Amino acid sequence: MNERLVARLTGLAALIAVPLYVIAMLLQGNPPGGTAGGAQVIAYATAHHDALLIAIYLTGLALALALCVSVGLAALLRGDGEGTGVIAVVGLVGGVGWVATVLVGLLFPLGLVYRTPGGDPAVARLLLDLSALSFTLSGFPTAVNVGAFSLLMLRSRLFPNWLAWLGLLTGAAHLVAGAAFAHDGLFAPEVAAGQIAPALYILWGLCIGMVLLRRAGSIAPARIGAVRPAAGAL
Repeated sequence: MNERLVARLTGLAALIAVPLYVIAMLLQGNPPGGTAGGAQVIAYATAHHDALLIAIYLTGLALALALCVSVGLAALLRGDGEGTGVIAVVGLVGGVGWVATVLVGLLFPLGLVYRTPGGDPAVARLLLDLSALSFTLSGFPTAVNVGAFSLLMLRSRLFPNWLAWLGLLTGAAHLVAGAAFAHDGLFAPEVAAGQIAPALYILWGLCIGMVLLRRAGSIAPARIGAVRPAAGAL
């Protein structure tokens, strides 16, 4: 496939995924924190039943598009430099890993609201905990995904260096979020792993989409994946 078309489709997928995910987060409202009891979780699920079902569906769509973005970036960044193909594959595997982790994690809130919320408060609390903790564990493959692609962006003609550094910051934030095991506060799963780290990824993805749609048409297809020349090189 023409690399210009890949760049445009990848950028478009990123720009569509971002608002879908933001809308899904807004629809969730304010989920009970880690110190809330099971009865509060059931009350929350009852009050947000329809909104949560819509949010889960929109998140699934955003994840599907995020996977497409990872595939597109792997194709665009594999380049012709030594080792770039391997790093691109590592980035793609990381993307598949975090998407799969979050997608499996959606089963827990879906199980909470699939039927009319009720039943054992302890089970309700457990389902919400598992949902939040899936974001925590997704931080590790996300760091691999973002880190690998950002390293390649530093060598790519297509992406500016600042976007690569933003990606490296995003990857570092996800590594920190991987230790978000507190019941409340900044290092609670729903804060560090559910809000702060994803916000950086959203910003990174939004910038990727804008850069790709702006630059893809002005770069020769044969040069999109090429690496920047070394300093002083022609």
